Amino acid sequence: MMVKEAGSKKGIRRMALVVSAAVALSLVCAALWKGQGRENTVFLIILGAAFVFLVYAEKLSLTADESVLEKGLRWTALPAILLQVVFLTRDYALVSLLVGGAMALAAVILCRLTRKRWLSLAAAVGLAFVTLIVVEALLRHYRPLEAGQAGEIAALERHPTRTFALKPNRRTHLKWNYYDYWTDTNSYGLNSPEINAVRPEPETLRIMVVGDGVTMPNGLGYAEAYPMQLEGMLRRQLNPGSVQVINAGVTGYGPAEISAQLKELAPVFTPDLVIYQFSPSEFKEVLLTPQERLRSYGLIPRYDSARVRMLKSLQLIARYEQVSRKLSAVIRGKSSDRLHRGLIERYYTSAGNGTYRPEVLKKIACYLARMKEVCTAAGSRLLICYVPEVTEVMRLTGEALAGRDQELFDGSQDSPCGEREVSDSRKKEDLKALNLPFHYAHRIAAGRGLDFCDITPFLVSRRKGPLYIKKSRHWTAEGHRTAAGGILHILRRRGYLR
Repeated sequence: MMVKEAGSKKGIRRMALVVSAAVALSLVCAALWKGQGRENTVFLIILGAAFVFLVYAEKLSLTADESVLEKGLRWTALPAILLQVVFLTRDYALVSLLVGGAMALAAVILCRLTRKRWLSLAAAVGLAFVTLIVVEALLRHYRPLEAGQAGEIAALERHPTRTFALKPNRRTHLKWNYYDYWTDTNSYGLNSPEINAVRPEPETLRIMVVGDGVTMPNGLGYAEAYPMQLEGMLRRQLNPGSVQVINAGVTGYGPAEISAQLKELAPVFTPDLVIYQFSPSEFKEVLLTPQERLRSYGLIPRYDSARVRMLKSLQLIARYEQVSRKLSAVIRGKSSDRLHRGLIERYYTSAGNGTYRPEVLKKIACYLARMKEVCTAAGSRLLICYVPEVTEVMRLTGEALAGRDQELFDGSQDSPCGEREVSDSRKKEDLKALNLPFHYAHRIAAGRGLDFCDITPFLVSRRKGPLYIKKSRHWTAEGHRTAAGGILHILRRRGYLR
């Protein structure tokens, strides 16, 4: 009888070993092949059944002389199942396995030292949770990533006409990813010192710059932004005190938000000139609804599930996703750096590119027409200033820049950068693709009779310098200086300056 009972326990222990290994394998498979609905429910039921069996096996093995492998696998599977069923979603099944493995390692070590199984398990679980909480707090304080919401969320609020805006009269420290800077807003919700609606002097040349995070700027203080640097350059060339450049850039703003903002601010400030920083991202943002815009920044919940929202807000999960993207990129043989450098291929694909479909172009044209009407009513001139993505700055050749003013991009002009012409048809097609955002922006502006300029050549000429914040589409202080110098050159050449 005793032999039979011992054989039964041995069989259960072997089955527990198989089940533990199967749980580990299933968690790995769940992370690779994500499922929804009924498939996910079945997965959780199987995990629950495995948990019940492993608890029973744990009870039977209290006095058994087990190997480290048996203990380790079972003690990995038990907390991993609990984490997966109670806390995590199927997307993070691998996280459950990793945390369970860490707990098991700690429990095995403690068990060998104390010879007390349950105490070792409890101590390992407690140690793991304390470690996770401490690491999460340290990451949030010292090296935070965007997690479940935009990094700029602390400085933003919902707005009745512009969907969202910077909080007025607020100094906010923004630290996320590769950014660490302050915003200092005035009563108008602009990232700049307080502005009086009345000009400092009757003859003051007043310029207002509207745009997104490139103009605001993301990553730097307002004093380093190109509008402020442009003001300094103009002051040195014109009479001291006779120039005022208003920076109305707000992170994330597209044509809809800028049009509404201009309608409110142009009558207040009545600028002589309005410069609209037009980026390729306008083609993506123009069709987004207000709800989509708010959701993209986290001003309304991005996810319906409260559990998913909680998980997405964790720095540990954000780090896990960052590592996963990099590993995936390595496996596919692609660079992961392009995710946050503006290398958005949809803007630079010639064949069948829906980014520039007619309804997108028509809507942008309508917003530009509204801006022109507002500026005309305020006695202002409107200049559309094309600001390229980092892709264009780093990849454009002299031939492509030379062909920017031509409808067909045939590259017949001389290269302004002194580079040899590209004769290969594939390379010509690539150059044409790099010109697509500029091409459509220029066409829309010309169709509405708007002044249009391009600062790409100025940035390309300085591209060997550190123009961009690491893995970002936003400029460094040198990038802003280059942009300000380019705009100043354009204003002088086109007669905007008295």
